[in-house]
Amino acid sequence: MIYTITPSASIDYYMQMDQLEVGQLNRAQKQWIKAGGKGINVSNVLHRFHLPTKALGFTFGLSGLFLEELLRQEGFTSRMYHSDSNNTRINVKALSVSTTEINGASCIIQKEQYALLSHDLTQIKEGDLVVISGKMDLGFLDYCKTTLLPYLQTKDIPFILDTEKDHLTSLLPYHPLLIKPNLYEFESLCNQHFDTYEEMIPYAYSLQQQGACNIMITLGKDGGIFISENKDIFHQQAFHGTCLNPIGAGDASIAGFIYGYQNFSNLQQAFQFAMATGATSCFKNGEFTIEDVYEVFHSGS
Repeated sequence: MIYTITPSASIDYYMQMDQLEVGQLNRAQKQWIKAGGKGINVSNVLHRFHLPTKALGFTFGLSGLFLEELLRQEGFTSRMYHSDSNNTRINVKALSVSTTEINGASCIIQKEQYALLSHDLTQIKEGDLVVISGKMDLGFLDYCKTTLLPYLQTKDIPFILDTEKDHLTSLLPYHPLLIKPNLYEFESLCNQHFDTYEEMIPYAYSLQQQGACNIMITLGKDGGIFISENKDIFHQQAFHGTCLNPIGAGDASIAGFIYGYQNFSNLQQAFQFAMATGATSCFKNGEFTIEDVYEVFHSGS
């Protein structure tokens, strides 16, 4: 089973329009609503890949109950720990010539919600995989250090980590199987601007010295690079296609890596499949099948 944990789940409200004009009345030609949050996005793609997954997370108030209904409609197993305090955030995604996002403020996770998650940790057993993904507050960071990651270590359960700069670096000593920054996030981690992917390698090695096992850096139009635990370096050019919607592509690439890690014989192929999954998500506006990904994957081989 692949468990995803989303500290800051959301309702994502998409609006598609020809052009977004700031300070003016804008009208959408099309709109839709999805359950959001980075870990939930990963579970969504894993479900399409027919991999067993369960999404864990936290919901709040009436909007949180609506989010739970959206998850039931998605069809994969989920367990949200609900609190009546506040309301689950709503993120607005405006898709036009470029993409504009307005993300709502995250809620503070309550003590009773942590207690429910702790009770359910015993479900996670050796042979499972955990993905911890999304923005986290100091309370959840502390929970990772005191409860979640020590439990995973005692059971020898690998985990993938995808979160923001300072929180990510403080959790590297727990040896995540994979971290996946994009170029902007990697430059922020390293306090450095990079002109070529070769310049990134020594900084990636430094993150491995701090505890990261494998590192996948997505570079947008320049593809991506992968630095393995054994210091192997792989570079993948970007796949050709028209990007309709880049939102969620990074989360899709994590799901693609998991699929490749479990089904292919080497990390290079797992990385290539991860990149193909992220590209397919862009090309298909976030709605795609495993067959769509294989078509893109084989186009780059």
